[in-house]
Amino acid sequence: KNMRERYINNIYMVDRGLKYFFEELEKRDYLKNVLVIVTGDHSFPIGEHGIEHNEAGFYDEFFRIPLFIYQKNQIKSQLIERAYSQIDIAPTIVDYLHLSVKKNHFEGCSIFNKLCKKPVLILQPYNGIFLGSIRYPLKYSIRLQTGKESVFNLQKDSMEQYNIINNINKYKLKTLRKDINLFYLNQTVLQKDDFL
Repeated sequence: KNMRERYINNIYMVDRGLKYFFEELEKRDYLKNVLVIVTGDHSFPIGEHGIEHNEAGFYDEFFRIPLFIYQKNQIKSQLIERAYSQIDIAPTIVDYLHLSVKKNHFEGCSIFNKLCKKPVLILQPYNGIFLGSIRYPLKYSIRLQTGKESVFNLQKDSMEQYNIINNINKYKLKTLRKDINLFYLNQTVLQKDDFL
């Protein structure tokens, strides 16, 4: 009848599909020495801010995705209170499996590493191009088309209603703004290496 109902039905079908997937893995005895990782590419708004299309904004619900790691006979349920992204999956696997990796080129860090201080960078290429950095609980964003900046405390203001850019520590704001330079650095490296 509406977007919310279609979303709930879709989640139900995904859950049924996952159940079937794991039943089939079990039948074939594939789960013996396997780590199964389920995640998503991006989230999708279902009207939280009056928006039902990913291209229309830059709210937290556009970027929140599940990460489910399954290993048979290993039960560990954890809710992680920090922001992470897909670049953190590889170092998380290495950490989870207790692999000894002396040298790597991972940009991310394990979700089990509580000392990780790297920002989570987020990009919305539509509707004026938004660039953002999350250093949980703070989320900084700038809309390139207008230059409008925002800072939200996701822990206290999950609906991102109160822009606190004028009320946060100047050092924290400087750090969040500096994070955005990583987008430009990445682009420069790609162009200089003739990847584009």
